Order: sequence, then structure tokens, then C-alpha cells
Amino acid sequence: AIDYEIKHLAGILTDLSLLTSQSWELKSRIAYEKIKLKPFIKTVVDRCKALSYKKNISITTRNVPSLTIVGDKVYLEKMLVNLIKNSIIYGHENGRTIIDIKKSKQSVVINIIDNGIGISGQDLPHIFERFYRVDKFHRSGGNSIGLGLAIVKWIAELHGGEVSATSKKDEGSIFSVSLPIKTA
Repeated sequence: AIDYEIKHLAGILTDLSLLTSQSWELKSRIAYEKIKLKPFIKTVVDRCKALSYKKNISITTRNVPSLTIVGDKVYLEKMLVNLIKNSIIYGHENGRTIIDIKKSKQSVVINIIDNGIGISGQDLPHIFERFYRVDKFHRSGGNSIGLGLAIVKWIAELHGGEVSATSKKDEGSIFSVSLPIKTA
């Protein structure tokens, strides 16, 4: 239990340092590299399987193109894992999470689609704010302090992209991350 709490607190401190650092300082920590999208998405999904197994939530991928993107692999993985874990935590037993990817000439859009509890219209505009929590305790088990989606937004913007969400209460949510396709 102590080990778990130490890891949990260390994760919170890491997240806080990301969000409180100066932007120039953070940009110097970014390690851009070529990332093959298909194996990258598979790795992210594999990391989330244990959590989805507990609630019997299926995770499926659709339309993953064979392309190479340029970005910081560690941060991009953290961003997608945060989104997929949220879809599981706030998902219904026996539910689903779909990762659907759309490619255009200039960008790749990664959609995380779930059929979970959804987000109310009054909360939706605030979900990417630091420390904002839609669900104050019961669904997340008290492990959320409201930094996950703020970090998702920061990582997307750091890579020249953006994140958005649409949702209906009790019907599910779609989180979309758009990243520019840079010359690899």
C-alpha cells in the first residue's frame, strides 16, 4: 500500500511539474523522434488492457493508417493513455472504447470514443482546466485530482495540435486529438 501511494504521489508531482514549468523550459525537454503510428497505438492499447479487463470493457482500434509521425513518444503515450484510461474509469461495465483515426493531408485525428457516463453540458467547457473534476469522487475512486485532461491539452498543444471533446450525459464521450503531420 505504501509503495502504491508513493508511486501515486510521484505521478502527481510529475504532472504538477509539467503544468507549472515555463513553456521554454518544457520545450527543451521534448525529444522529437519518428514514431510509427500502428505499433505505437498497439503499445498504448496494451498498456490499458489490464484496467479495461476489470470492467470487461473492450478496446478496439479502427482505421489506423501506416504512417510515421514526429513527436515525443513518452509525452504522446502519456496523452493517449490518459484519454483511454478516462474512457475506462468513466465507462460502464461491459462497455466499449474505440480508437478511431482519421488522416488528412496535414493532420491525423485520433478519436477516443466511449459509451460511458458522459459529461454534462455545463461541465464540458471546463474539463481541460487544471484541477477541474466533473466527478468529485465516486467513479475515479478518489484517485483523480483533475490534472489528466489539462496535461492532455498541454501535450497536444506542445506538438502543434489541439484536443476537443463532445459528450452527452449518460451516452458517452468522444475526445479528439488533432496532430499535424510533420515531415518525418
